[in-house]
Amino acid sequence: MAVTPAECLRIELAAARRQGDEFDRAWGRAVEVAVDGAPRRAEWLIAFEVTRDAWCAAYNRRGRAPLVDAMDALGLAEIVGEDARVHGHADSRLVA
Repeated sequence: MAVTPAECLRIELAAARRQGDEFDRAWGRAVEVAVDGAPRRAEWLIAFEVTRDAWCAAYNRRGRAPLVDAMDALGLAEIVGEDARVHGHADSRLVA
């Protein structure tokens, strides 16, 4: 099964993070590898550019957990806890 450009980008960014590269340094190289020979290359480049902030947040482990977002949307943020809202992960009691 072929790897999609998005999966290739994820793999490349994970490798760069393991090597200690800053996101801005890793991004351009990873995008080029991901779209190299890809069908609809121009569309992938646009998709990656408009989602760059989300990739950066994930790379730097700043993304919010889906559970945190769901609890906020339901008005139940107080039971998620401050740590979850700040660091993006839910209290272990909620996912046990």
